[in-house]
Amino acid sequence: MTVAFADTSFYQALLNPGDNWHNSAINVSTAYRGSVVTSEYVLCVLGALMSHGHLRQLFVEIVNGLKLAPRVEIIPGSRHVFEMGLALFVERPDKEWSLTDCISFALMRQYDITDALTCDRHFEQAGFRAMLIE
Repeated sequence: MTVAFADTSFYQALLNPGDNWHNSAINVSTAYRGSVVTSEYVLCVLGALMSHGHLRQLFVEIVNGLKLAPRVEIIPGSRHVFEMGLALFVERPDKEWSLTDCISFALMRQYDITDALTCDRHFEQAGFRAMLIE
């Protein structure tokens, strides 16, 4: 079965009709039949973006839905995962990758995932396929 890593930008585009990548996110999510992996770190960033007003409750509902979704795996945060991402962050001072990006890249390598539900070009820079950009 196909597995893709879901990035914050995917969820943001999917939820926001005003986002430039909204239509692409809708199209990809409608057509995609594989399983999805994301991380608690990605969800922390999404939670920070959705911490105001009604978005706060919507975020809680989204996370609860993801937890119950049979084709979604949320990788928990841990010292090991954090350290893997931090190591990549330190190794690549030439890139403007966020720490969360680096954690995502490290997890994708660990899980042998090449496809990312994202519009973030940093994933392409790191050698992954950014599915929303295609």
